[in-house]
Amino acid sequence: MDNRDTKAILEYHEVTKHSERSVRSNRHVLDWENQPLPLKVYRDLDPIPLVRDFPDKGDSALEAMARTPRPAAGEAEEERIPNLTVLSRVLQLSAGITRSRRHAAGTVYFRAYPNTGALHHVDLYLVVGELPGLSSGVYHFGPQDFALRCLREGDWRGVLVEASGNNPDLARAPVIVVSASTYWRNSWKYQARAWRHCFWDAGTMHANLLAVAETENLEPRLVLGWADRPVERLLALDPMREGALTMVSLGRCLRPPPTAWEADEDSVPRRRMCRSCGMKPNCSRARKSTIQRFARPTLPRPWPTPRRLLPGGEGSQRARRPQPRIPSRLSSGPYRTVIFHRNRSTV
Repeated sequence: MDNRDTKAILEYHEVTKHSERSVRSNRHVLDWENQPLPLKVYRDLDPIPLVRDFPDKGDSALEAMARTPRPAAGEAEEERIPNLTVLSRVLQLSAGITRSRRHAAGTVYFRAYPNTGALHHVDLYLVVGELPGLSSGVYHFGPQDFALRCLREGDWRGVLVEASGNNPDLARAPVIVVSASTYWRNSWKYQARAWRHCFWDAGTMHANLLAVAETENLEPRLVLGWADRPVERLLALDPMREGALTMVSLGRCLRPPPTAWEADEDSVPRRRMCRSCGMKPNCSRARKSTIQRFARPTLPRPWPTPRRLLPGGEGSQRARRPQPRIPSRLSSGPYRTVIFHRNRSTV
């Protein structure tokens, strides 16, 4: 579809809008036997452990978010090459697991960023040149064991630069972070609204990523335009199940990346991507179910409107839950403290 053809997206917007009627008339129920896996797992690839004991910069959360990504005079030509410790901090405070909770049905993982339904369908990939402590290659970030896994060896940044129309921010970056959604992990619950949630959830993650990267003076830049197919090939994404959402350039390198060459999908064998779709083993059933639910509108049915009276109310008002108060000290606290406090975890 041509990007200038807005008819389809406007129709999607209208069909998937929430209303009081649509929320109460939706007949969708969760299929727990077909519940997606909470994480994307490459079982047969060796993990490259990240640094868990990284220093805290001490920047307050508000200062980090308010920083203007602009190099000081005389620093524009200096190289800014992140090492493995810096990348570890950026990844943990952007998309890492802050704590977990076990229950009868399994384990719930709490992440550094809020997400619709706590389904966390957005994964991060790193496309890097040669870095201190990390060889050039294409990596997937696995929050479950806080490690990277190498999908391709070599410097593939040129593929992303070419796909983006030679974006200058990507061309000078030693590290390019690509986010991608596994649609079924969200549409299992939210059906056709999953496409909306791709960008909502990527937005909360990137609020952290951009702020933390800025405290490391990595001059992060968000890129939202590129040719899809070269990126999908590079990351070995299945376009029927997954899609790239954003790219973020990190750091500054004076040497341009090598010229792009076409990525061969077979160099990341599918058999090594066990459960990468994020579905239960019956993948064909899950895919068929997703397509059917995306294509079929929900039918309205009568549903009584629940109402709870406020003390002394007139009957038309609904009781509101008391909103939690955020301690004032958090506004001046380190970014890490704020992120971990959101899940009431121990820092």
